[in-house]
Amino acid sequence: MLRQPRLATVLIPLRSFITLLTLYITVGSYVLYISYSSPIIGIQIEKQDNRWMIEQFEYPVWAQMHQIKKGDVLIAVDDVSLFQLEHITRDGIIRSAKTLTVMDAAGNINEIDVLYPELPYSFSHFFILPVIYFFLMLSLAIYLYKQQSNNVASLNILIYFLLTVSLAYCSVGVSIQLHPVGSIINSTCLFLCLGLLINFLQKYFAYLHIPWRFNKNIWILYVITVSVFLVSMVEIFNSAIFTLNMIIILVLFVVLIFYILIILATSYARERIIQFQILFWFIILPFLPFIIFYVLPELLFQQAILSASTCTLSLLCIPFTFIFMQMTERLFEVNYYISRLRYYVLFAGGMTIWLMIGINSFLSVSIRTIIGIALFIFISILVLLYVKEKIDYVNRKVLFSTNGNNIHFLYSIIDKIGKETKMEALFTTLCEQLMKQLEMSTVYIVQYDEETEQISLANVQTEANTHHLQITPEDVQQLQVGEIEKCPTFYVACLHQNIKTKYFLILSNNSKIHLKKEELLWLELLLHYIDNFVENTQLVEGLLLELKQAKEGQNYPTWLHKLLWLQLEEVKSQLGQELHDTILQEQIFLIRELDNLLYERDSDPMQQKILQLHQQLITVNVQLRQYCEQLKPPLLQMLGLEAALTKLFNQIENRAHFTLMHSIKSLQIDDDEMSLLIYRLIQEMLNNALTHSKATYVKIELRTLAQGFHLFYMDNGVGCHSEELYLSGTMGLIGMKERVAAYKGTMVIESYPDEGMQIDITVGG
Repeated sequence: MLRQPRLATVLIPLRSFITLLTLYITVGSYVLYISYSSPIIGIQIEKQDNRWMIEQFEYPVWAQMHQIKKGDVLIAVDDVSLFQLEHITRDGIIRSAKTLTVMDAAGNINEIDVLYPELPYSFSHFFILPVIYFFLMLSLAIYLYKQQSNNVASLNILIYFLLTVSLAYCSVGVSIQLHPVGSIINSTCLFLCLGLLINFLQKYFAYLHIPWRFNKNIWILYVITVSVFLVSMVEIFNSAIFTLNMIIILVLFVVLIFYILIILATSYARERIIQFQILFWFIILPFLPFIIFYVLPELLFQQAILSASTCTLSLLCIPFTFIFMQMTERLFEVNYYISRLRYYVLFAGGMTIWLMIGINSFLSVSIRTIIGIALFIFISILVLLYVKEKIDYVNRKVLFSTNGNNIHFLYSIIDKIGKETKMEALFTTLCEQLMKQLEMSTVYIVQYDEETEQISLANVQTEANTHHLQITPEDVQQLQVGEIEKCPTFYVACLHQNIKTKYFLILSNNSKIHLKKEELLWLELLLHYIDNFVENTQLVEGLLLELKQAKEGQNYPTWLHKLLWLQLEEVKSQLGQELHDTILQEQIFLIRELDNLLYERDSDPMQQKILQLHQQLITVNVQLRQYCEQLKPPLLQMLGLEAALTKLFNQIENRAHFTLMHSIKSLQIDDDEMSLLIYRLIQEMLNNALTHSKATYVKIELRTLAQGFHLFYMDNGVGCHSEELYLSGTMGLIGMKERVAAYKGTMVIESYPDEGMQIDITVGG
């Protein structure tokens, strides 16, 4: 048995949490300050005749603003000669600068101050967005810390994860600048967030009571993080290992990403729960741009398609996934949105790829331009699909639908409500399910008496939950079944209506209430189902009350009297038909024979005929006695089941043309009803054998169980097809099956033409 990790029971101590936030604010403020103080400009240079010539601009508009042209000589950066900057000789890029010293073609030397406001894209990309993200993650960490959660263990890891991802993103700018502290923070936080992610998954598995089948030594990941930190420290003093260190970090990063994806994919394949599906899609999609456009091209071709800063934008949504998983319980609704988004993304992505193939075939454009056009087309198609959905809803009441969304929940709630037999239980179950699905703090049902115009509660609910909902007859009088009306602080929906009473569903929340269109459409459909359930439940509840009163002897309902009389008349009719076809026909024959004797004058033949009539009367008497014993076996009550069965077997052996083998083991049945049931079943089996089977061999075995009995029958007769077993009038099997079902037993029949029949009956256990 796999051992579950021990879950934490308390949140991070307040003092430790304050220390954590202080460290986060200090480090984050430091890297943001460095990022702002030295704007990123991205100028490519090349050494010619012992001079550094400008070859390309990342931001040509800014260069044109300061009259910098290709071919100008770059003399110094931040008043430092380029020959003193080691990274310039390595990659030939001016990543960031405060000031630039440039000599133009005429020999004029200009001192240019680099300011972020003059670089709007770089300013927003490397400073504004990180600042917003920094404060957003700080606010979310504080908010999560204040939340009360049953999943404290994963909540602690989630807080660490949010702050680490924020520092990793905020340090992208200083990492691009090759600032030593920024590079250390970026590399360390990048690996630390992956270790925390795996640790979070381990705790989350334990919270879901799912065994963790992967490596339990999470400390290894933190050792790798410490190793990355130490190697980055060494890089400060030995820049020669820069390339090797970068390759190692990227390879380890890809390995950990794929390890996480394997965890989620295999876990979802085994468990098939929605949490893993959500985690899988929210992690694999954000990481795909970073892996496909930066990491893999950098490792394989030493040339990234997109910059790391651009690719990391997609990673920003990952922390929100865990916030959603931690705090929401509306996973059913999440699955609906994910399914819809996945469908729209696949459609828009396929169309975008097709259009970009066509554009690239007819036009010669750069990769950057292709990516920009592709993003524009992709986003436009997505927006168009959502606009189309809104138009379809307004005009045709059509919404996007997929397996596993509200339709599944509708089926689930109907299945639960359908098992209720009392109105109060039905209303309680309905309210509980709606509170869970729609995240309502208050859901209850009221009834409106149209004669007295009074409103009262229809299900048990405290006044504390209802006093603030001022419901008046005017709010509910005009509503028909299935209609929903929004009031200032609650929704009211008509649930059911009969001659005198209307039932209304009230939904409210502590905060501002607003149901989405798909939720209203789903609720309207549910109301129509519930309307039928309420009507049927009222009938069932009334029926159960009448049966209870009849059982207590208070009052027998008229329909029950009628049903019993009809059953009695049917039994009388069957008995009369059997007596008419047997005993009565014999008596008519005897009467005719006696009439003939009145005119007989020869005494010798008369004497012989009288003897024959006497014998026939004896036979008729025996048959009549047998009928009476079949209707009410006398030995069953006087001497017990075993004596009654022995006599029955003897009678059958005298009449039958087959060999009867019977085995009765340890009969200890004190219940008269059970004894009668056994007798009737065996009697019916033997009658079938006599009448229909044409068998030469019949075997019956009977043994008692702790709370019932087991009965087995077998013959080698003609048998029949399985579809003919329960046809009306065939072998009396319908009556046997109904008797067994009445005592909650099982009856299994196996029969094939010319192969006989086997019947296996078990009642009780």
